[in-house]
Amino acid sequence: MAPANQDQLTNSSADQQLLRVATFWGLAFVSEVLPIFEANYPDDSRPRQALAVTTKYVQGEKRGQALRQVSMAVFKIGKEVTEPAKYVTRAVSALAAVPYTHTDLRSGDQGWRQARHVLGPIVYAAYALELAGQAQGAGDDLIERAITAAPPEVRTIIRQFPPQPDKRMRLDELFQQLDAGFRA
Repeated sequence: MAPANQDQLTNSSADQQLLRVATFWGLAFVSEVLPIFEANYPDDSRPRQALAVTTKYVQGEKRGQALRQVSMAVFKIGKEVTEPAKYVTRAVSALAAVPYTHTDLRSGDQGWRQARHVLGPIVYAAYALELAGQAQGAGDDLIERAITAAPPEVRTIIRQFPPQPDKRMRLDELFQQLDAGFRA
């Protein structure tokens, strides 16, 4: 269900439907990198549990405290683990936070930062692949696959926000690459 006026997101319940679709879109890509975390921390099931809570949201459960709690818990794990597992936890945390994107904050710095809520799961997953020493270009490949697989709702959301700023860090480059793919 799309908002009545797709040119103007307002943090409405219709926008929440767009964010549910965006969360579903990111789920497969974040799940793809979860084994990177589990290979290094096999006894820690918290990221997998967070994905299970996020999956329930995608399947229709209301956005609630459980999502917020798992997002914050997994983000905190990232402070305790080494790279690339750190970026897997960021991807999981960001995915659980997509439903909390403020679609009404669309200008300036707050605008591109809100866009990162939707872009973040994919970007952090791509960066985790790169840090894990996957095949050269694996991060870029994940970004390209995500652009190709993105439903129209993701494009609707991202095009409401300002483009990602031009910065030189690798993470910023990945954010720019993903963002630009929705504006072409």
